Amino acid sequence: MFFSVVIPTYNRKPILEKCLLALEQQKLSTDHRYEVILVDDGSTDGTVAWLQEQTTRLSHLRLFCQDHQGPAAARNLGVERAAGDTIVFIDSDLVVTEHFLQSHADALIQGQRTLGNHRLFTYGRVINTCNFADPQLNLTS
Repeated sequence: MFFSVVIPTYNRKPILEKCLLALEQQKLSTDHRYEVILVDDGSTDGTVAWLQEQTTRLSHLRLFCQDHQGPAAARNLGVERAAGDTIVFIDSDLVVTEHFLQSHADALIQGQRTLGNHRLFTYGRVINTCNFADPQLNLTS
């Protein structure tokens, strides 16, 4: 499975860094690979310049830019440019766990076995937090 993680962004540089670095930490089995398709939707906060300086840290990143048209248009451009056979959408203010993509792969494979169909949709848990340094710090079971 080859994942294309499509992310629209607009003026989110501080949290975008955490989002992209978390995606670089994915623990994914060797059967799978991934790319991160980031579509900058006309940011004016220095996002593109910063991203162009991060090529060694963000080895999975492919950057595309458009004039400000909104997140739907950015997602559409991301899908058009994606090379993967499986699309995963996230927003630029999400910080994922290191097992994010493997969990999607496991769910999709299980769904294919159970349902006998490859047209599937997955959705996982989200942790809402105001502490992006340690998002799970104040969670209770």
